[in-house]
This record gives sequence, structure tokens and C-alpha cells, in this order.
Amino acid sequence: MRGAEDLGLWTEVSYRLSALGRVALLRGDLAQAAELHERAGRLAAEQRPG
Repeated sequence: MRGAEDLGLWTEVSYRLSALGRVALLRGDLAQAAELHERAGRLAAEQRPG
């Protein structure tokens, strides 16, 4: 993920944050899952055109 951040590949970073959120959810870490999904959502919204 850090490489994608360094390259400015924000869509990829959003996907990876979401994937990490899913892993946290499956582990039962609901707080971490929520944080990662919220970060992914904010980043995705920032990339939306218009």
C-alpha cells in the first residue's frame, strides 16, 4: 500500500484499505474494520470526479 501511496495511486490505496478492513472484520476487530473502511470511503470520495 505504501508504494501505491508514493506513486499517488489513490484508487489502489482505497481498494487496499478496504481489503484490510475486510480482514479486520473477519478477525472480529470491529473498531479497526470500521476505521479502515471509513478511510477507504473518504479517500474514494475524494477521487470522485466533479
